[in-house]
Amino acid sequence: MKRPLKLHRKIIILAVLFFVVIGGGLLYLFISGFGSGTVEILATIRVPQVAVEPLASVKVDQETDINEQVLGADVTGKCHTTGRVEIKLTPNPTKAAFELSLVGQAVADTVGVHGPAQVGCHSVTKYRADKVVLFDGYTFTTTPAKVTADTDLTIENISSTAPGLRGRIVDRIAAREVERNYQEARHIAAQRVINRVSQSFDATVREHLDKLNRELKLKRLLDGQIAGHEQLVLRLETRRNCLHVTFLAEAGEPERLPEFKTHPGAVVRIGLNLLAIAENPRKTINAVRLLYEEKQRVKNTTAAKTADRKPAKKDFEMLEAVSVGTQHGWIVIHVVME
Repeated sequence: MKRPLKLHRKIIILAVLFFVVIGGGLLYLFISGFGSGTVEILATIRVPQVAVEPLASVKVDQETDINEQVLGADVTGKCHTTGRVEIKLTPNPTKAAFELSLVGQAVADTVGVHGPAQVGCHSVTKYRADKVVLFDGYTFTTTPAKVTADTDLTIENISSTAPGLRGRIVDRIAAREVERNYQEARHIAAQRVINRVSQSFDATVREHLDKLNRELKLKRLLDGQIAGHEQLVLRLETRRNCLHVTFLAEAGEPERLPEFKTHPGAVVRIGLNLLAIAENPRKTINAVRLLYEEKQRVKNTTAAKTADRKPAKKDFEMLEAVSVGTQHGWIVIHVVME
């Protein structure tokens, strides 16, 4: 009688353990599958500050001629403009952007001639130009520069080419006109700097971003991998040390990304989810390699054709090496500075 009782106990214990394990597993799957709300990540892009760092090395130091009409006078002279670029990343959960500021001053010495009257001026204009570099996951764009300036204008001398009494009368009239138009002259001097700085800053940043977009070919690369996903969701983010873009299969909280080893000189790091987007991993890796080998081939051909010419600015000769490999089920691409 004792043996069947022990057997029954064992059967009951095993049945309880079975239901606890199976039931617990099903409960875990239910909670993780329906309670977490995580969605599949198709691709991820990380853009560190190094991508726009060459802009910080651009120092403004130029002298320009002034030859214009100001308040009815013919104004000629020289202007020496200096400045430096500052880069800032402000954390933002909905936008991927770098903030650029060009800060400096313009010092001008001019002579204004109106009839027999001559007015010598010295001006110091302190300026600040702000721009934003935006990244949408495919391309870099920029906003027009917003420039503010304040001018300190000094009238150094007032003279006349007319002789004697007539000359003294001209001096007094010129002095009154200078005093009456002083604030407007300050405004004109500041606006002159604003126009010149905004045009130059816009052109410099545009040149750099055009090069990035042309050589990275992100749209061509990503469209070839994620074009089949109709409900594609894009998440943009600015972090303390980089821009981060995530391509999701649908709306929701993304799965946790694996930690990729990042090359210290990487201009951009791209992660492509092998399970989500690549039916043939080897084919995808080869397509990526061919994409960037084409870039390198074009660059080498161009370099050979221009070997006898003056070399381009080193600041903008930046994209050189590409590393492609797999990590944790992802294709990881590093585009590296030379």
